[in-house]
Amino acid sequence: MGGNDPIGEKADCQARKAEIIIEIAAQGEGIPPEKEAEIFRPFVTNKREGTGLHLTIVRKIIEAHNGSILIDKNTTRGTVFRLAIPMRRSGSGKSITEMIRRKNNP
Repeated sequence: MGGNDPIGEKADCQARKAEIIIEIAAQGEGIPPEKEAEIFRPFVTNKREGTGLHLTIVRKIIEAHNGSILIDKNTTRGTVFRLAIPMRRSGSGKSITEMIRRKNNP
C-alpha cells in the first residue's frame, strides 16, 4: 500500500527473533478515545453500512495463533494497529516458516 491508495493506508511487517510484527496505519479521523475500549467488540461500528465484525474477527484469528492486536497510536490524523504473532506454533516447536515450507514442498 502506499501513495496511490485512496484510503491512505500503509502496512509494514518485520520478523524479529520470537515474533512477526505487523503494523497497519489507517489515515483518517482516528478512533474517538471513548470508543477505543469497544472497537474489538462485535457489532460496534460508526459506519453507516458497517457490520462491526472486522476487528472482532481479526482479533479472534490473531489470538488463535497466540498473538495479539492493539492500538499502537491513535490521533485525529489516523490510527496504527500493531499485530504480534509468535514465530513458533505453541506446543509444536515448529516455526511458521518450517510449517509453510513443508506445506509447499510435501
